[in-house]
Amino acid sequence: MKRTLFPLFALLALFSTTFAVPGWAVIITAGDGTANTTAPNDDPGFANVGTIGGSSVVYLGDSWCITARHAIPDNFNGTIDFGGRDFHFVPGSNADVPNPSGFSLTQFSDLFMFRLVEDPNLPTLSIAHDTSSAGTFVAMIGAGNSREARHTFFDQTPTPGSAAVTWTETNLGKADAIGYKLTGEKTMRWGYNFVSNGTNRVVSSFENRDVLALTTTFFGSPPFAFDAQATNGDSGGALFTKFRGGWRLSGIINSEQKFPNQPDNTVMFGNQTYSADLSQYWFQIQTIMGTTTASSAASSAPALSTLTNLLNPSDVNGDAAITAYDALVLIDRLNAVGAGPLSGLDADGMYYDVNGDGMFSAADALAVINSLNLGETVQVAHGTAVPEPSSCALAIVALAGMTLFGLRRKLNRGQ
Repeated sequence: MKRTLFPLFALLALFSTTFAVPGWAVIITAGDGTANTTAPNDDPGFANVGTIGGSSVVYLGDSWCITARHAIPDNFNGTIDFGGRDFHFVPGSNADVPNPSGFSLTQFSDLFMFRLVEDPNLPTLSIAHDTSSAGTFVAMIGAGNSREARHTFFDQTPTPGSAAVTWTETNLGKADAIGYKLTGEKTMRWGYNFVSNGTNRVVSSFENRDVLALTTTFFGSPPFAFDAQATNGDSGGALFTKFRGGWRLSGIINSEQKFPNQPDNTVMFGNQTYSADLSQYWFQIQTIMGTTTASSAASSAPALSTLTNLLNPSDVNGDAAITAYDALVLIDRLNAVGAGPLSGLDADGMYYDVNGDGMFSAADALAVINSLNLGETVQVAHGTAVPEPSSCALAIVALAGMTLFGLRRKLNRGQ
């Protein structure tokens, strides 16, 4: 008897053996897939996403752009297109975005920035400075291949004694997997999804550079008919999230996660999209843009505090590592002094202002604990795994989590 299409346990098993490939164009499940080529009514920033070569690029503001490094050839000297207008970048303005310290990552991420000679007069985007948790609603925008109007179905046959899987096109009644074939047409398109889980470590296709990324999964099912997935052409595209009624740029589309031996030029339900989590690169982006405040590229983000570690905000004691001690420093201060504004009088060698808002609160401690949890649960698409923290560190983190449990509840209620 043929098994039920896409049982949850089967999807989870496949996720554990999938591999990441460069991400290209956003496709959607609705109708024949040709919709959403103009800005939606609740526009997150459709005009701010353009094309560079065969991939996507996002305009930040103040003539600065960001994209995926693997989307740009080393000798690229072509044009960047926003809304049908061609722009050129300033020679020498290009910069690789460094990875944060403390995660055993490569020196540089797969993010790449450059400045345009002429400003395209597009809105300045707000950049998220806190990571998006699982279940966060997102809007995805990218340019690339569209899909065929009809579904395509495949039977998957494992090869005995091997991890290889043979995919054979079939009909719905015999199918193990369902999805779409891609066309050769490239179009800018938007769609919606949810974050499947928080920041993961992903190794991109470009020179094995690591990037800390958010994950979305293409289930092609309610509640949204416009469920979106990255495909050929979306690398460098945008992932937006809602914050206080407005949109923030939270990710740059990086790669897609496919099933073993999945046929080329297909997108299947259960595939995933990885987008670089810009909250992990917020300070690096500001540094490259040459600003000491968030106003020029992240208008709703707070000004940088002198008590924030610009190299890595979660490194409270400045020892170039994120450990349980960083969380304990903040918890001790909460117990001894309590929350409140920070000033130069607080300068005792510690970087108390983890989230850069000029205040000291439970949110700063929670940010460090989240960073520690990230180091504990990092996943790897390629390459070697990140070492897990020691049992002592985990015990301290658990204690810190218990100490802040009531404070977390108050924060979630807005108190």
